[in-house]
Amino acid sequence: METLHIHHTKTTPSIFFDATKGEFRITGRSIPADATVFFASADKWAETFAATFSGDFMTIEIMLDHLNTGSVRSILTILTRFLRMKSRGIKIIVDWHYEVEDEDIRDKGEEMSLILEHPFKFTSFKYPE
Repeated sequence: METLHIHHTKTTPSIFFDATKGEFRITGRSIPADATVFFASADKWAETFAATFSGDFMTIEIMLDHLNTGSVRSILTILTRFLRMKSRGIKIIVDWHYEVEDEDIRDKGEEMSLILEHPFKFTSFKYPE
């Protein structure tokens, strides 16, 4: 399966999905005008990956400094595709990174965790001064 790498812009995150290395990252700012269109290739990639993955576990890292409602919906769709693999006994870790003083981003991660009924790992960091 080919690696998916979408480079970030001022309004869209970097998406890096590599099945061979087991790397699944969404980083940056996610405020695209049309999140459904922006995330379409990542959603299709996740759907194909979830249908064919045969490993024991996977980790998804998400580190966003801002995201809009459309992005939340699109990321929830992608995560849902990955989380369906739990029915095959695959352990899935969602590592939600947030800047230590950014309670809004942490709250969004907590809300998504509740919606998906899947615990997230929350990792805080501090920007260098």
